[in-house]
Amino acid sequence: MRIKIQKALLKELYLKKKLTTREVAKFLDCSQKKVLYWLKKYKISTRKGIRKSKFNITKELLTDFYINKKFSINKTASELKCSYGNVHYFLRKYNLKLRSIGRIPIYTKNNFSGNLIEKSYLIGLRLGDISTKRTSNKTIRVQTSTTHLSQVEMFRETFEKYGPIGFYQSQGIFGNEIRVWCDLNNSFSFILKKPRRIPIWIFNDENIFFSFLAGFMDCEGTWVINKSHENSKSFEFQIGNTDKMILQGIKNKLENLEFNPKFYLKKSRHSTFKNNKDLFVLRIFQLEKVLKLARIMLHYSHHIEKINKMKIVLSAQNLRWSEIKPLMNKFHEWQGSLLVNNKINEVR
Repeated sequence: MRIKIQKALLKELYLKKKLTTREVAKFLDCSQKKVLYWLKKYKISTRKGIRKSKFNITKELLTDFYINKKFSINKTASELKCSYGNVHYFLRKYNLKLRSIGRIPIYTKNNFSGNLIEKSYLIGLRLGDISTKRTSNKTIRVQTSTTHLSQVEMFRETFEKYGPIGFYQSQGIFGNEIRVWCDLNNSFSFILKKPRRIPIWIFNDENIFFSFLAGFMDCEGTWVINKSHENSKSFEFQIGNTDKMILQGIKNKLENLEFNPKFYLKKSRHSTFKNNKDLFVLRIFQLEKVLKLARIMLHYSHHIEKINKMKIVLSAQNLRWSEIKPLMNKFHEWQGSLLVNNKINEVR
């Protein structure tokens, strides 16, 4: 996916906050070259370098304004009738301690709670659409891209108590997308690497397992309501993924819990164009088993679309298809309203 830096965001960082191109690149986790490219693309004039000989700001003045009076760099520059960059240059020259690094606020990154139910949910997310990496400042960045605002809210609800959330709009293969990320401290190192198998401790407790399944489901799962006969309906839960070992582990546990899941190869790698890997599907379609799983998953899911779909499944168990169809139409209208393409201006 080609990352597009939005013009409004670039203006906010480069023109209003007066960050350098290097600092904008660090903030957006991209190259300085890419920042310069989009500045040129949007015809945003770049600032000239600091003319060190034009100003001779004394250490006493800077100490008075910035240290004693606690003025910001912007306000200090205004008082001295010079640029932000000039003030920043002389602060470093005189070894005066900056209150922030790189003009980007220092955010608190809280330690992970240590709760195993929450930990298993995060591992479920990691095995789904959430990716991780080490950043240049040694923090752990979790991130994802989506076309649904509900996915952004799920991500925010899960991570915002632990670190700063950032996002911007980009152009993906399915149209407008939002890339959202959060920077975490090293207490989250357990999600840095994607496990090849589900950790054994997750299978030892049902609450922990269902929390893990909810995390995986919030990324990869689907609740299906179909018309089966003239005025009858059928319910189904399914998860599709290219990781056979992970789905096989979930299948084995659900079999032990008597959910009677079915597991099969849906598409071979030769017919799966997106990533050239085999696509496997796990399904539960016996009515009482689907209803039982929905009741359980409601307690663990953080994804509003999945939660609302499960509520429809549970409320529709005694309804005929003619009564369910209006509910489904209303749900699809609401679901469509959460697409980034439809509500991009409401993203904050």
